[in-house]
Amino acid sequence: MATTTNYGWTTPDNTAYVKDGASAIRTLGSSVDTSLFSITGGKGVGLQLLNSTDFTGSSGVNVSNIFSSTYSRYRVLISAYVAAGSPLLALYFRENVTDKATGYYGGLWQIRFDAATSGTGMNNQNYITAMANMGSSAGSRSVVSLDIYRSATDGIVSGTGFNGNTSGSYQIGANNSGMSNFTGFSISPASSTMTGNVKVYGYKETV
Repeated sequence: MATTTNYGWTTPDNTAYVKDGASAIRTLGSSVDTSLFSITGGKGVGLQLLNSTDFTGSSGVNVSNIFSSTYSRYRVLISAYVAAGSPLLALYFRENVTDKATGYYGGLWQIRFDAATSGTGMNNQNYITAMANMGSSAGSRSVVSLDIYRSATDGIVSGTGFNGNTSGSYQIGANNSGMSNFTGFSISPASSTMTGNVKVYGYKETV
């Protein structure tokens, strides 16, 4: 019996009888099912891509109504640079299509290639600092990977990033527990315009 190159699943031979086709396909399907279940550790793991947005020369990007009770955890990936200057990137949680403008607590800590360190505290601030000192070219862009833990009234964000402008590595953690319907977020530089991409994934949690 012929087999596949990587997993050794059996497939019908050219000389096999037509009457044996159904059995051969069942055997192949069962082998694929067993292998995938073993590789992923179950049926409900992995990330589901929910949104991908490219932006060029934008003063801000809104990702509205992307969060729901379908998932309780999300992964947000941001890659961006500005047209001029080195502003911070502000992250706002959204209630439907309105930015939440108060009640953010947390901090961002950064260490640069030259061992210089800096921190930004958030005590009832108007936004979360998601990137510090953004670069002004594709080669000096900043990237950040954020996990967002979400309920209708509460959002917690935790993540890490790289600041291409200062060659700095940073970590971020913040929350807002005073929302009425947390369904999305927006990002915007403190000045200038930005170019880049944002992707949103949901963590599959069923088994």
